[in-house]
Order: sequence, then structure tokens, then C-alpha cells
Amino acid sequence: MSSIHLTVVEQKISTTAILILSYMRSGSSLLGELFNQHPDAFYMFEPTWALVSNEIDYGSNSKTTELTYPNGTRRLFPKKGEEKDIVLETLENILTCKLDHVPVNVLAPHTYANHLFFTYGGRHRRLVKYTTCILSHQGVAADTECVPFILETCRNSSIVAIKEIALRMSHVELLLRKIPGLKVLHLLRDPRASLLSRKKLTKTNLSLDMQANVLCYEMTKDILKGKQLAKEFQGRILQIKYETMAERVLETTALIYQFLGLPLPHVVRAWMWKNTNQDQGSNNEYFTARNNSTETAHAWKSKISPSVALQIENICENVLEELQYEPFSQSINGKLNATQQKR
Repeated sequence: MSSIHLTVVEQKISTTAILILSYMRSGSSLLGELFNQHPDAFYMFEPTWALVSNEIDYGSNSKTTELTYPNGTRRLFPKKGEEKDIVLETLENILTCKLDHVPVNVLAPHTYANHLFFTYGGRHRRLVKYTTCILSHQGVAADTECVPFILETCRNSSIVAIKEIALRMSHVELLLRKIPGLKVLHLLRDPRASLLSRKKLTKTNLSLDMQANVLCYEMTKDILKGKQLAKEFQGRILQIKYETMAERVLETTALIYQFLGLPLPHVVRAWMWKNTNQDQGSNNEYFTARNNSTETAHAWKSKISPSVALQIENICENVLEELQYEPFSQSINGKLNATQQKR
């Protein structure tokens, strides 16, 4: 492919850059659909997955150790623990539509593992032409031929949005400084619900104590850093609780678009309503849109054991207090009292 194809596509409209920052099993897939369903938005689902997963083994001879760029240049990937700079550089280039400066390893991660997150049907609605192209190829050289498709889509979109669960708020500061107008949506969920969902979906050798410590340590640092950044970058960071979004879907959707300073398309509003209400949409364990989002948000309370709930609460006390989540015993007693009153 001639490099000319990568340079003739010019940015035709100004774009709003949006970064969704969240955690595994915290409802970020649902939040991302606010932009995936937008008819004029360029949305990417966890694009740095290939950089932070084991599919690129950070210097090991057993797996890919080089990043290949659309112009054919190559770059050694940094050792594990030192990948922050390349991750931030990649996100900046995606958010500013400089996709010809993004490694093909990131743009076509299915080449290195069957990356369900990227090529899963409906995951990137406006990238069908591009994903069809990369799925028809094998290898970096062939995937490079598809780059003009994704580049053109991005540069002709009024919104560029990314959802990330591997990024932390301490890293976001640099992006806020380098990308004028970047808006950050910080999505949080009750850690008891997130951890119970992770246990159901994933297999891990980590103990519950370890998982709770890691999650709530990250959440605590993100919340504190977010408060600091919100003072400096006023009007550019919005904190959202998944439970609030699930209980008041349309109201929260409207609030988010108001924060972004963007009109809310009817198609987005309609999709959110259809996929979060009783007898509508479909259930999928990998996706947080449910027939009844309010019920889903609180379903963990009837599935978690009191001992596990207490175990998490002892570790995540600061997070639960900061986000005003009720202790498990208080929540259950309130539910029982409400049931008795109905009788």
C-alpha cells in the first residue's frame, strides 16, 4: 500500500474527544454504547488491550516483541512495567485521529490473538468496513492496507470516544494537558458487585482479598486524583455511579450529553431505553446491557454471602464510604423491612 493513502485523508470537522475510565465488570460497556450507537461517533473498545495483555510479552522471545506502524517502521516494545508512555502516546493519537501513527498491533489486535473485544459483532458499529478488511487478512503487512478505512472514519466523525479499564486517573492528567477539550467520564461501581461479577466470569488464582485490595486501591487513588484534576480542569471530568445510570438511564444519558455539550440523538436515547428495560434487549454475560438494568445493578445483593460481603467491606471501607454505598447488612435489612411493610 502506498503511504499516500495515509496522508490524503484530512480532518473535515472538529471533534469532541471523550475518554471513559472505569474498571472490569463495572458497567463500562453499557456506558460506551452511548457513543457506539451515535451515528456520527468514532468509538473504540479498550484499544490498548494488546499493549497491556500477555499477547505482547514485553520483551519475551516467545511472543511479539515489536510494534509495527502503518508506514512499515518498527519499534521494540518496552519491558513490562515500563509501557505507560507507549500506552499514553497511543491513546493520544487515537483521540486526535492520528491513526497512521498507531501500531498495527493495536489497530488489528486479532492478528495476535482472536481478540473478541475488537471484532465482536456490533462492538464497533462504524468500523464494519475496517474490521471486515482486517479479518480477511493475516499478518501485519496485510492489515496495514486496511488503515485508510479506519483513518477516514475517525477523521470524519464529530465524536471520538475510547473506553479503557487498564488506564488510571494518574495517567489521564497528561492527556488532559495535551488534548484541549478532552472530556473524561469516570465510571464507578460498588466493588462488591464488580468483584462478584468477576468471580463468575473469570478464572483467576488471586484470592478475593488480593482482588479486593487491588481494585479498591485503584478506585481510591482514582477518586482522589480525579478530585484534584477536576479543580484544575474544570468542566472536563464527570464522575458517574453505575447504579445511578442503571436506575435512571435516560436522565443520566441526558446529563452526560449535557456535560459534553452535545445534542443527544434520538437513536442513542431509544437504544438505551430498549436495552435497559424489562422485556427488551438481550442478556449477555460479556455485556452489561440487560433486560432490566435496575435489577441487574442490585442483583449481587441476593447472590453474595454475608461473609464475602463483610470481607470486601473491611477492605474497601474507604471506597464504600466515599461513594455512599450502604453496608451489606443495612441494605438487606432495608429490603426486608420494605417487603414486610408491603405485606
